[in-house]
Amino acid sequence: MSKLDELIAEEDRLRTEWQIAKVRLDEAEHATLVERFKDMEQFEEGDIVLVQRKLFGKIKWWPARIVGVHLTYHEGTTKDGRPWETKVIAYTVFLKQADGDFGGTSDSYYHTQVQAVPEEAVA
Repeated sequence: MSKLDELIAEEDRLRTEWQIAKVRLDEAEHATLVERFKDMEQFEEGDIVLVQRKLFGKIKWWPARIVGVHLTYHEGTTKDGRPWETKVIAYTVFLKQADGDFGGTSDSYYHTQVQAVPEEAVA
């Protein structure tokens, strides 16, 4: 085995280790995010919610299906040493179409821009 072959083999071995470690890191980061947000009200993938949509110059609440939940967390300290943190929940949704299906182009909304569908509308 030449020196070049040895270097390529070592590179491949390290790349495989790195990919495995990256998967494990991603899983740990996701579990940490879920734990940080566990006490916060949030919708789940598949939930039907209401989002604001502008139609003919007026804002209306429109049904949408959540297809993705995105949790973002940041922390740090201020200049005077006080800790701060920011938690953001956002959703990717498909709006209800004229045929009753949910599809088309996806839109994104922050949690504060989404409402639960009233119980009487579900029944």
